[in-house]
Amino acid sequence: AMASTGRRPRIDRKTLQRIDKNRNKLEAIRTAYDNDLSQIFTSSSVFNAALLDLPIRMGRPIKPEVLPPRAAGNIELLKIPNFFHLTPQKVRRDTQALMDLCTQWPTEVKNRPIRIYSRNYLYAGPSVAHPKSNTIKLEVSVCDLPLKRDAQRRLKAIAGRYYNTKTDILTLIGNKCPTRKQNREHVMYLLTALIMESTKLPNSKESHK
Repeated sequence: AMASTGRRPRIDRKTLQRIDKNRNKLEAIRTAYDNDLSQIFTSSSVFNAALLDLPIRMGRPIKPEVLPPRAAGNIELLKIPNFFHLTPQKVRRDTQALMDLCTQWPTEVKNRPIRIYSRNYLYAGPSVAHPKSNTIKLEVSVCDLPLKRDAQRRLKAIAGRYYNTKTDILTLIGNKCPTRKQNREHVMYLLTALIMESTKLPNSKESHK
């Protein structure tokens, strides 16, 4: 006879007692989180059952009627970093510390022709650094560049599909280098090269020869 594959895990009296015990642990952990759990976890790290005794199970069970492995000694929990250190108290302290270092935006700076965009990601993965976090996007209006009309026309022709004729915006994407700083320097180099090439005057005499 074939065993049923849709059989649920068996729950006996000991399991129910363990569930009640874990519920009490969760209440204690919730109280510690409200107090300030960031005193225990100072940064993002993998789960440590010795520091935080949560009733967590993770992994593939050996049989359908067996529960997944527990947190203690579970290798699967070592693959994903957690954010237990980001408690409301920790966020408020860091925000207050950063506010003391911030200054008001200067009033004399009104126009920002070059705009550089980047993104930060928070996700559960083997590494805290997201593979797309090093991408840099540079946007600039061609009319804001210190170029004459002929130079602007040549720059638009050289840029090709990177120039939007409807919005008059030149967009450069940097994602080839491994770090965000290198990609920022790369897009600035591309913009400088476009400006230098567009300012070159064509030699009409040599072109007719």
